Amino acid sequence: YGDENTFISNLDFSTGIKKLRLDSGLERKQTKGNRENSDYSALFFHSTLFYPVTSNTDFKFYLSTQNDDLGLPGPVPDPLNIPQFGSSSVTSLFDHQKDKNFSFDFTFNYRSSEELSEAKSSNREFSARLFFDRRRMNYSTRYDFLDQVDENYSYLTKSIGGYMQYSFTLKKRNRVTLGLDFSK
Repeated sequence: YGDENTFISNLDFSTGIKKLRLDSGLERKQTKGNRENSDYSALFFHSTLFYPVTSNTDFKFYLSTQNDDLGLPGPVPDPLNIPQFGSSSVTSLFDHQKDKNFSFDFTFNYRSSEELSEAKSSNREFSARLFFDRRRMNYSTRYDFLDQVDENYSYLTKSIGGYMQYSFTLKKRNRVTLGLDFSK
């Protein structure tokens, strides 16, 4: 708990069953802000599931969500020109934004370190990752243009992609990396 009626709380949880590992967390933030219409609240959840298949191979799955709700006060207005839907400390008493974000990714890693001979060694690594990200923003505003105007906007972005990468060592001094990266 702190200035401007700000409150942050966290709850974290970790457990393991044999080789499987789960780490999760929940965080809540709230504040009244230091001006009118500058309130903010957020709820964030994340979870990671990790499983080492062997000593050199593992999988990781990550999931997160975040919901934000915030006022948008705008700049402090000119005292001689206070907007109709504002005040002496904010340009807007009504502008508002809500965000809902969701993402996950899946990662596979393989590492090998084999001694082939005194002169050569092969240190190989392979990684692959797939991800998905979805973000929605809802924005509402009120302003004066010959009369009261209320507008609402909604924006949605989605991203999907990943990469594959293979690396190996040549003659203990040279590292070669090949990869493919894609996203939409």
